[in-house]
Amino acid sequence: MNERDVWRLIARLQSGEATASEEAALREWSRDPENAELLRQVKKVWDLAGESDREWDVDAAWSRVAAQLDEPNEARLRLVPSGGRATRRPRRGRWLMAAGGLLAASIALIVFVRGPVPSAPAPLVFATDASGGETAHLPDGTLVRLGPSSRLVVRGERAVELSGLAFFAVEHDPARPFEIMLPTGAVRVLGTRFEVRATSDSARVSVIEGRVEVKGATEAIELTSGEATAVARGGEPLRVESVVPETVATWMGRTLVFQRTTLSEAAAEIESMYDVRVQVAPALQERTLTALFTDEPLDRLVSTMCRAVVARCTVTDTLVMVEAQE
Repeated sequence: MNERDVWRLIARLQSGEATASEEAALREWSRDPENAELLRQVKKVWDLAGESDREWDVDAAWSRVAAQLDEPNEARLRLVPSGGRATRRPRRGRWLMAAGGLLAASIALIVFVRGPVPSAPAPLVFATDASGGETAHLPDGTLVRLGPSSRLVVRGERAVELSGLAFFAVEHDPARPFEIMLPTGAVRVLGTRFEVRATSDSARVSVIEGRVEVKGATEAIELTSGEATAVARGGEPLRVESVVPETVATWMGRTLVFQRTTLSEAAAEIESMYDVRVQVAPALQERTLTALFTDEPLDRLVSTMCRAVVARCTVTDTLVMVEAQE
């Protein structure tokens, strides 16, 4: 991380807005004793400044922080609150400032996080009323279908909050698990398809494909394809039960959500929904498909699917043939 990234992380941590992944990154950075001391000083000044009723000039303070981070030569400006004087002090290492400069920079940082944060956009929010649904395409490639009276808040590239009903098709990324924060705990996944029903008092998770970790107050259990569990607020996940994939997310109607799903698996779901036989050539069965279809006629769905996987398709009333292009 560069200096600007670190200061922004510290700001988000002190203002209570940091995500779990950001907190982890800051913990890793603060393993260096010099960095840990900087973080300790910032927290100390934050607590002291919290008792002040002084009006702060946010824009001026951020300009000072930016100057501190961007100064190319060996001298750095000692930052002070708006209205004070700035004097030059020698730079002593990448992170070790003189005590006065450190505390003044920390105060300017506090000013920054207490006012508008220019570089931090508002959370992305998807919401539905009692009669509607909505499809969300998240920045990391994850697809989400929201049910009625539901709300999804995107907190980071791989972190969301959910209240209500949703079906997730999560983009696979072993290095960055996808997290769903619920009133009852959390759901943690690498890449899979599953349904979540979350209220303020309870949550139920049903998995169609892949593996999902469901967290309660202090414990967590893992679900695999065809399994479900429920958890109450303040409690732990209940015993795992079996579910039939075709009975999951029936509220979506004629909606199919695929996330790197093999053609052989996609074919089985198309067969079940459209009451038609889908025959996939052996050479194509392991090709994967990422797509969301809602109330699509069979011929249009097949045409889109075959363009996506670079295949040749034939559709009749009772049979869909998916073959390799010649």
